[in-house]
Amino acid sequence: MKRMKKMITIMLCLLFAVSMLAACKKEEKNEKTDGSGTTKAPEVDTTDTAKKEGSEKTAEAKPFDLTLGIWPEETLTAEIELHNGYVEEFKKTHPNVNVVPAYYKYAVDTFVPKAEAGTLPVIFETWYTDTQKLIKGGFVADITDQLEARGWLDQINPSIKDLMSKDGRTYGLPRDGYALGLMLNLELFEEAGLMDADGLPIYPKTWEELAQTAKIIKDKTGAAGLCLLAMDGAGGWHFTQIAWGFGATFCELGEDGKYISTIDIPEAIEAMEYVRSLKWEYDVLTADPTVENWGTGFTQLGTGGAAMYIAANDAVNQPTYNNGLPVDKLALVPVPAGPKGQYSLSGGT
Repeated sequence: MKRMKKMITIMLCLLFAVSMLAACKKEEKNEKTDGSGTTKAPEVDTTDTAKKEGSEKTAEAKPFDLTLGIWPEETLTAEIELHNGYVEEFKKTHPNVNVVPAYYKYAVDTFVPKAEAGTLPVIFETWYTDTQKLIKGGFVADITDQLEARGWLDQINPSIKDLMSKDGRTYGLPRDGYALGLMLNLELFEEAGLMDADGLPIYPKTWEELAQTAKIIKDKTGAAGLCLLAMDGAGGWHFTQIAWGFGATFCELGEDGKYISTIDIPEAIEAMEYVRSLKWEYDVLTADPTVENWGTGFTQLGTGGAAMYIAANDAVNQPTYNNGLPVDKLALVPVPAGPKGQYSLSGGT
C-alpha cells in the first residue's frame, strides 16, 4: 500500500529566540566539518580545562537573565529536575547567565500584551502558522549567524526552515517532531479478541476497517471504539487527518494570489459523511465528541473509555504515565489509509 506524508501547519510549534538570545550567543563561532563538506554535529569539550577556559571568558561578561518559556510546568517535577541538571551544566561555562524558569504556553490573546509589556520569555514556542506574523512584527530575533556558526542552519529540513525564515534570514529553531498515528488500548483489543497468534493487535489498515474494528470493540466491551475530537480547533485537526485520505484539500491558490476555500468539494463531503457514520450508523464514538479535546482523548484511551485515538509518538506518556494505562498495553500503529491514499499529519516544536 502506498504511503505518503504530508506536512501541514496546523497546531505545529516552533522554538523561537528573541533578541536577547542573539546578543548572548554572538561570540560563539568556529564550528568544524569533517572535510567532506558535511557539517558535524557540534562537539562539546567537557574537560576541566575547557570548562575553566569557558568560565574565564564569561566571568567578566555582563550578567544576563535568560528566561525560558520552554521550562516545564510546575506539576512536572521529574522534568523540572532534568532541566535543573541542564542548568547546572550550562552554568559551568556561562556563569554570568542567570537561567530563570518562565513557563509560557503561547496563545494569540496573551502574546501581544506580554510583548508590549516586555514580559515575554527570551525563549518560547509558537505555532508554525504564526511565525511569519511574529517575524513581520519584529517580535523575534534574526539568529541566522548563530546557526551558521554552529553548522546547524543547513541541518534543518528546508520545508521547516522556510516557515521560520524571511528574506533569507532565519528566526527560530525546530525543537522536536511528530507524525500522527493511531494509538491503541491493548487491554480493550484483547477483551474484544482482536489479537493475532503472535500476541499483536489486529489493527485497522483503512478507515473503513477502523469503523468495523471499532464496532467489534463496542459490541464486545461496551467501550467506545474511537475517541474523535470535535471541540474547538481539535475537530479540524482530526478531520484534516481523515479527509486527506479521501482526497480532500481545504484550499487552493487562486490566480489573484489569494487562497480559496475548497471545503465543499466532493472529497471533503465524502470524508464528512464517513465521520457522520461513525456516530450515527456505527455508534462507536465516545458519548459527546464536542467536549473531547487533546487531553480528554488521552484520558479516554488511558482509562479504557475508548480503544483507539488519533495521536502521535511525542505523547505516549499521556495515556500511560498520566492516565494509568500500563506501558505494555499501549500500541502506536500507522494512521489508516483512505480511498485516495495514506497520509500522516506531521508537526513539531
